Amino acid sequence: MRDCVVLIEHGLIECRYGRAIAVNLEKGPIKAHREGALIELKVHPGSSRRAVEEIPNGRISVYVHAHPEKGKANQETLKVLSEALGVPVSHLEIARGQKTRDKTVLAKGISAVEVRTRLLKE
Repeated sequence: MRDCVVLIEHGLIECRYGRAIAVNLEKGPIKAHREGALIELKVHPGSSRRAVEEIPNGRISVYVHAHPEKGKANQETLKVLSEALGVPVSHLEIARGQKTRDKTVLAKGISAVEVRTRLLKE
C-alpha cells in the first residue's frame, strides 16, 4: 500500500502499510507541511560543537561552529540537520529566519513523524 499523511483537526495521522498511527505534533517544533515537514529551531552559531538537541522546553537547538557571517552559519545548520535526518542538504531549505537565530526549516520529502523519530530518537 502507498504511504500517506493526512492532517486532521487535532493532530497528524500517518498511514503505513495499512496501519494508522495517530500522533499529535501540531503544538511541538515539528509540523506537517504539504511538501514534507517544518522544523522550528534555534541556532547557536560560534559553538564549540556541532549537534542537534531537544532542550527541556521542547524546542530544538542546533549548535554550529560557523559564525553568522555571509550565510555560513545557515549553510552549516542545514548540513548538520541533513546529517541528523539522513537526507541530502538539497532537501532542506530555510523557510523563515534567514537572518535570525530562530529559524523554520522545510524538510522536503520526509514526514513530520519521521523527522521527529530521526532527530529526537526517543
